[in-house]
Amino acid sequence: MKNVSQLIIDARAEGKPRINLFQFHFAQGVLNSTDAPFDVTVGGVTYLANGLVLEVGSIQSKTEPANLKKTITFSGADYSMMSIVLSLPQINRQVIQYQAYLNDDYTIIDTPYLEWQGLISDINSDGSLKSPKITIDTSTIFDDFDRRVNRTTTLASQQSHFPLCVGMKYAGEVNEKIKWGAK
Repeated sequence: MKNVSQLIIDARAEGKPRINLFQFHFAQGVLNSTDAPFDVTVGGVTYLANGLVLEVGSIQSKTEPANLKKTITFSGADYSMMSIVLSLPQINRQVIQYQAYLNDDYTIIDTPYLEWQGLISDINSDGSLKSPKITIDTSTIFDDFDRRVNRTTTLASQQSHFPLCVGMKYAGEVNEKIKWGAK
């Protein structure tokens, strides 16, 4: 159950306009975007109304642990967006979606609430020349039970978290055991 204030409940009942605020933690950095027709600043973070968010899939709440999925569709007409999502691996990067309701003067009612938090599981570009679209599929942590939780001292493991880091490049060449911490 979502923890929302009475102001949000009242706004929903009154049919106030709802907007989505997204934080995409891409390899290149965080992209803050909104489907509102204007930029929105909340808590010092500005969510850009660049018109890229075309569609946001819905989820159904369930009472048992299940892998829930959500699809977010972007316009591919902006080549900078294509470059961001397709130039580096983005799988298992975090996506956070907040929702907010607006007053008649377009100010946010109360504070945005967490609607979805997941990991990028797939990215597709349809390649259309007339109306290009980028589809980002996200899922919950229940999606990958086979994933190893611990990290290893390999370049691949390090770069899965920090793509440009080469700090573990020669880790495989060390032949002796290294003791960490106090004796």
